[in-house]
Amino acid sequence: MTRLIAAVLAGAFVFLAGPALAGSTECLYQALPVEKRDEVDRIYQRSLNAGLASSVYNRDDLFAALEACNVPTEGPKLEPALKALAGREFETQAGAWILERPGMMVEQLETAWKSLDPELARAIRDALDKDLEDPLERSLLAAREPFLKLLGLPVDRQSLDYARAYLTGRFAREAFESKF
Repeated sequence: MTRLIAAVLAGAFVFLAGPALAGSTECLYQALPVEKRDEVDRIYQRSLNAGLASSVYNRDDLFAALEACNVPTEGPKLEPALKALAGREFETQAGAWILERPGMMVEQLETAWKSLDPELARAIRDALDKDLEDPLERSLLAAREPFLKLLGLPVDRQSLDYARAYLTGRFAREAFESKF
């Protein structure tokens, strides 16, 4: 079921973000080996922490994806591309968990995202842009509970963890995708 929801969310991501163009995060993701993407899915299904800590893709996998999407494997576009790709993974996997909650729809997730406090969202974007870990962490922690309330989900440890992973991934993907 998680695999199906992840696929639906990935499809919604493509619809909302537009077509997978060379140099896009979706292009990078689709260029990764399918069997390793499936392995990452299985790891996330076991545990969010295991998924976040996993390192299934090796250098060759990542560089092949970069080359397939016309992203230089050296220079200033490399790091933003890899950060955007990691963000996409967090966003998709945590989003799949959120969408598994009873009655949850992609539209609700998008509405909650768009309804985040603009000042808090700006603080997160600024911290990402300036690579400031402490302000980023504080802002993400502050955003979790309001995000869950916008979704109508309980504010428990597991929900807070998934909300943080989703927000981290979505903000990172959006922040870094424009830089490669």
